[in-house]
Amino acid sequence: MLQQVNEGLVNPLDAVVRSDIQSLKDTKKNFERHSDQSDGALDRYLWKKPGKDMKEEMSIVESAQEVATSRREFHLQSLNYAQVLNDFHFGKRFEMLEHVLTLMYAQSWFFRQGHELYKDMEPVMRELSSQLEVLQKARIEDRAQDQTTATEEKRKLDRVHPDQTRCEEIVLANGQRTKVGYLFKKGSGKVRQVWNRRWFSIKGDYLLYSTRGETEPPTVAANLRLCTVRTCDPNAERRFCFEVISPVKSYVLQAENEHDMAAWIEVLQAAISNALNSEHSADHLSKGVGVKEKLDEDFIEADLMVAEARKAANAEKLELINKIKQLPGNQACCDCGAPSMSLLTSNY
Repeated sequence: MLQQVNEGLVNPLDAVVRSDIQSLKDTKKNFERHSDQSDGALDRYLWKKPGKDMKEEMSIVESAQEVATSRREFHLQSLNYAQVLNDFHFGKRFEMLEHVLTLMYAQSWFFRQGHELYKDMEPVMRELSSQLEVLQKARIEDRAQDQTTATEEKRKLDRVHPDQTRCEEIVLANGQRTKVGYLFKKGSGKVRQVWNRRWFSIKGDYLLYSTRGETEPPTVAANLRLCTVRTCDPNAERRFCFEVISPVKSYVLQAENEHDMAAWIEVLQAAISNALNSEHSADHLSKGVGVKEKLDEDFIEADLMVAEARKAANAEKLELINKIKQLPGNQACCDCGAPSMSLLTSNY
């Protein structure tokens, strides 16, 4: 009995752990490697600047071809990784069920004393066998459909170009526009400037970003009610750059192409306008935007500083008006002598 259990169930499980799962891990590493290569090729392409001679123009064309090739390889690896996962989840499931059924049949013959018990289980075992055949036939049909879909996706990948943006623009139920997608963010180092690729999104009155693969909530980059956005100098070190300026910190961001940069600037300006016209105040910041634990205290402090500055300016104006009214000769109108004045005149 122990030998049958080892041959029918333990050994197949051990083979899955030693071979199939290890192969799945290798496929995942290959997928992540092509993902990093695609990001690196895109980074090198965005460093290129249009030149005056043919050599520099050819360098940009070659870099664009490199980006298209790396993206095509990345998507091919994505399809391969997804196919391997599907084969593992569905194929091994049926295979292990078949091993279990084989073991059950072997035990039904081995345990003659338990013949009556297994006789009652024979209808269930037959039903499982018939269901297994149906599932295997369905899996073969699904695999053929997956291969057809993969072929169509490969044909689409042949037409991929670096200027095709992957950022997504969304229109909310209230009519406001928002946007999500990858941007390169310039680091704050003074000696060595590092550009990191981050996932940016606009949520409510805030610009958020996060790192790919992280499970932590996104980081608040800026409170849009206190920000302005502008394009960077076209002669700067990198193309397609724009800047988000806030009282606390400014961010220099780079899109993948000019169309994407213009779309980000337009959506950010619309979000800033909506934030300024909204009734939100510093008292509402505690409600958060889904990332309460990541709200930067500097943004709350900046809101309070703006509110205090406005109150101080209004108080200073009222004090100045009262001082002018108390000056000799300002108790009545200089033209008609009326005691109630609503106008103020001054000489040069």
